[in-house]
Amino acid sequence: EGDKISGTGEKISNSNHEGADTIYPHAKRPTVRIEGVYRQNIFSKNSLVLSIVENGSLRESRTTYHLIQQSRKVFDGNFESTAADSRGDATLKVSRTYFKKL
Repeated sequence: EGDKISGTGEKISNSNHEGADTIYPHAKRPTVRIEGVYRQNIFSKNSLVLSIVENGSLRESRTTYHLIQQSRKVFDGNFESTAADSRGDATLKVSRTYFKKL
């Protein structure tokens, strides 16, 4: 089980594998739907699994993140995406603290 997460939003930027950022102008930001589960574990670090569906300019893509909580505002892990069949390491930095202390 765990705490369910859901919502919608806009993609405001993207970093490629070389570290270059693309900033999306407000009128051209892709919309996203987000669903996930935050698990508070007793014997291991808390985890977060997020599934994001992005309505891109050419097609819809899906990305799944598997993350482990490192601090109240930082999660590290990996992702897999249908966008260019990409996968790799991921870090999520939360701007507001909604997650409980470790």
